[in-house]
Amino acid sequence: MLFLKCLSNKNTFTGVGPHLISRTIIETAFQEPFNILQIKDSVYQNISSQQKKTLLVVLKKRMNTNRLITINNKSHE
Repeated sequence: MLFLKCLSNKNTFTGVGPHLISRTIIETAFQEPFNILQIKDSVYQNISSQQKKTLLVVLKKRMNTNRLITINNKSHE
């Protein structure tokens, strides 16, 4: 199983920092090599008063899948 937490596109993009990810991007990137078990809205809790909206994703690798994942023109195995 793979647990993934990423910043949600429901946050306001300031022009700097990590990319904000949508459910559609997760589904497009991971639907073939993984079974997507859950995508849940969550928050990143830190010491500042400003909490960031996140997506918590639970994935399970499909058997016999050797697909290369490409995100933002960068290849990942």
